[in-house]
Amino acid sequence: MIKVKIFLVIFLLFSMIKIAIASDSSTQAHFNEWAKENGIVGAALAINNKVYFYGYSNKHLAKPVNEKTQFGIGSITKTFVSVILLKLEAEGKLNINDPITKYLPQYPKLKNVTIKSLVQMTAGFNDVAKNPISYTKEIDMAYAKYNPKLTGKWLYSNVSYQLLGILIEKITQESLADVIFMLITNPLHLHSIYFPNKLQAASLKEYQNGKVKISDFKNAFAAGGLVSNANDLESFIRHLFITKDLLPVQQ
Repeated sequence: MIKVKIFLVIFLLFSMIKIAIASDSSTQAHFNEWAKENGIVGAALAINNKVYFYGYSNKHLAKPVNEKTQFGIGSITKTFVSVILLKLEAEGKLNINDPITKYLPQYPKLKNVTIKSLVQMTAGFNDVAKNPISYTKEIDMAYAKYNPKLTGKWLYSNVSYQLLGILIEKITQESLADVIFMLITNPLHLHSIYFPNKLQAASLKEYQNGKVKISDFKNAFAAGGLVSNANDLESFIRHLFITKDLLPVQQ
């Protein structure tokens, strides 16, 4: 049986990357060629405030990708969470070297786990959920199997960021969505970036062996639940790494 994978991705290049661009038309042509070679259904490419589009956000409805097309940005959400934590530290509301139990005492086994170790994924948490479940259940499952001996070892961990999301909500007494809005997206006028109640953004669809799996980020929360269009995401990265006005200088 023929296996076909159809990807819908958001692909961004930023001005700190040195690339030679002869013209808008040649950039679009190279982008189209790249997308076709890689079997991409739809994509958006953002370079220096210019966005290029390819293909469809919904192939079956022949709906083209455009400047308003939102993508599930997955684990880039973790960068937003990290920025929020540094902003809260600058406001004196936390210290990233604090143990997580200072704010979340309901997890006593994590007494030696710091906020910083969760951010760096060295807290020893290993993701345990194989199927999409609520983030609270995922945390409970990971906590039940937590092994302190793994502390200090790098393990890619969605659970670590789920905990950080809960931490932010506990400290601010606001939802994570509201905190991201107040501290990042509203000041920067990035109005396409938010947690959707129901994912309607373009997202990864994988067709294999006659089965379809649609990635839905609604349970991803702080580990991967945000959506964005290409231009707003590039703007966020630009403020963070190029103009460097998103965080205090000392951070």
